[in-house]
Amino acid sequence: MMNKRLSFLIKGVILLQAVLCLLLTLFLLSNSYHKTVLDYGKNEVNAFDIHLNKVAKDQLEAVHAYLADGDAFLIKENLVESDHVSKIEISVGGNFNHAVGLSFSGINLFNKQDLRMLNNANATAVLGQNEGSVDSIKSIPEVFLGPRIYVDQFNPGDVKNTLGNYTVVGLDSAEQQQFIKELSRIAGVSIDDLSQQKSGFIDENGTAGDILKISLLVVTIILAILFVIYTISAFDEIGILALLGWSREAIFFKMMQPFLLFSLLCIVVNVGLGYFISGIKLSGISSYIMAGCMNLVLVSVMLLLINVIILASNTLKLIKKIIPVKTLYGLGMGVYIALSMGLVLSVLALDGPIKEVQLNYKILTSWQHVANYQTLKSVSEGQDKGSLSGLRQELDDAVFQWYKSIEGDTGVYLASGQYYTKALLKQLDHVGVYTSKMPAQPFSLLNFSPNYVIDHHIYDDVETIRLANKGVRVYLMPKSWDDSRVTTLKNWLIESDTDSATIKTKFNQQPVFKFIRYDDNQDVFTWSSTQQAPVLDKHPVMLISTSENMNEMDYRNLRTSTLDGPLKFKNQQTLMQHTKPSDLEKHQLSDNHLNFVSVKKYVNGLQKDLKYTIELFGGAVLFVMLSMLLILIALVLIFNLSNHKLIFVKQLLGFSRSEIYGWLFIFISLVTLLQMIGVWYGRSKLGLTLVPINYSMQIIMMIVYIKRRNIMKMKRG
Repeated sequence: MMNKRLSFLIKGVILLQAVLCLLLTLFLLSNSYHKTVLDYGKNEVNAFDIHLNKVAKDQLEAVHAYLADGDAFLIKENLVESDHVSKIEISVGGNFNHAVGLSFSGINLFNKQDLRMLNNANATAVLGQNEGSVDSIKSIPEVFLGPRIYVDQFNPGDVKNTLGNYTVVGLDSAEQQQFIKELSRIAGVSIDDLSQQKSGFIDENGTAGDILKISLLVVTIILAILFVIYTISAFDEIGILALLGWSREAIFFKMMQPFLLFSLLCIVVNVGLGYFISGIKLSGISSYIMAGCMNLVLVSVMLLLINVIILASNTLKLIKKIIPVKTLYGLGMGVYIALSMGLVLSVLALDGPIKEVQLNYKILTSWQHVANYQTLKSVSEGQDKGSLSGLRQELDDAVFQWYKSIEGDTGVYLASGQYYTKALLKQLDHVGVYTSKMPAQPFSLLNFSPNYVIDHHIYDDVETIRLANKGVRVYLMPKSWDDSRVTTLKNWLIESDTDSATIKTKFNQQPVFKFIRYDDNQDVFTWSSTQQAPVLDKHPVMLISTSENMNEMDYRNLRTSTLDGPLKFKNQQTLMQHTKPSDLEKHQLSDNHLNFVSVKKYVNGLQKDLKYTIELFGGAVLFVMLSMLLILIALVLIFNLSNHKLIFVKQLLGFSRSEIYGWLFIFISLVTLLQMIGVWYGRSKLGLTLVPINYSMQIIMMIVYIKRRNIMKMKRG
């Protein structure tokens, strides 16, 4: 009866919508699972949290012993990164008589008996899987898109991992007070400090949820457009059926029954697919059915809207092919305008990643002479859990001691830069962090090791470098600057660099500054990777940085794993010489997986990461453009069906297509003008190019469609 190809296409889109409903439901299920894991033990009677943020090293062993041998059951969770996979480690210890299990949606993940079995097993035993299945004594179901979890027990010999956030279970009110008082005494920290969380982790998969929601919205809009086109293209046959005595309700059910039945069939498909991919099999059957019902509801709502279109015309109007023009025009134009706004927003969102790609290309071309320099790309916590979140500083200490041991070696450099724009300086001044007057003019602040400035012929005064090595904070200031500007910057740097940190460098123990004016008559490479920063600067401010004149920020930043990180090796050979396994093990870095890559490879990696973002937003742009085109076709269909006699007469009188469909061309042009204003206001270069292209494509495709439809009408006679 109806267009079979369009019918098959609609069923395909309904199936795709059903799958997306299932994936979105499983995502929401995984979020619930995630929350259940993070709240493990917290909902038990008399459960409470304690936070061991800072404890002196000589007291850690006593604290560890008290926690492990006490009457309470303790739960501690950490985020573990392994082979680019995030896992939640649940460590348990203390009195296992008070142990509690964990269940989710009627599924027993592990119970009290499993935990007792874990306690009686060897020290490496786990519930679930960590690095492999060898030490696993029980499997734990993994929910699709949810976090991987495994349970281990506190290692009696692992005293340095005592710090962290704990949930304490199994103590009554009086025992709780006694426990906290005793822990406070042993740890040497106040009860208030034990109750304040100052670290933790976030393990989010929100991007997956956003993608699924956007994808479902996209598919739903496409399906609605296809339904409208399907209905409009069938008005000839609807009129014939009405002439034969069919009621409008009967016509509607005749047209739409196959789609309703197919949507019901999709519920069965969802149950089967959910069983195989969810990770919880039939335990999640209610969620699979709910996803199928969600798809059925979406399809039903669309069909009801179609029914409204049919019911809006009486039988006589259907026979005469008179359709509810105002309703359809309002719906079509409203969706078209909404999509045109979506196109502007998508283009503006795409502008950022494209600018990043352009910046990376700029870096690749202008940084050619340092393309083979090796920079730190990633570092893991290893056994120093809590170091990346700032809870502990063992990793910072280890990296510092390692750098100190190789400082000054050929090709081992500190080299980084930051460009202070006017906007950034105004922001810092507005926040009011500093009491000193802020510099008013933008400048580059570069951080170089002594051997870097010597090897690159920037500065080579022996006495100045000797002062830096003795712990003096030596800054090189451009001679071309006036005294007022230099004085302002001096005062700000002194305030900025002086802190109350406990790191043991000579500068931190006794802060001394030295400001030296240098001849700024050559370009200096800035190592700044921001859009506004110059690649070369003749008048930078430079810190001669050594291990002894570092402040706390320099100390912590040594392990910065970005392109702006300070630690550099001149080439791969130099890197290999200083990252031998024996050298890293000597400084307790063998488990931290220091990953150095060349500057060129680092930037190429950024390009690959951005490629995904560009593909995502690029897909959204293409979808919007396609949807707008479909809506225009629908508007042409509406116009043709509602004015077929007038169009026929005008064509006989020699009216051109532009004269017949002029109102639609004007509508498209006005919307495009609004789009151009939007992208111009958003300063989107991509938008200023893409919007006119989209406009041209719509005009061309609309003319082709109108011409082809007229030819097909002539063939039919």
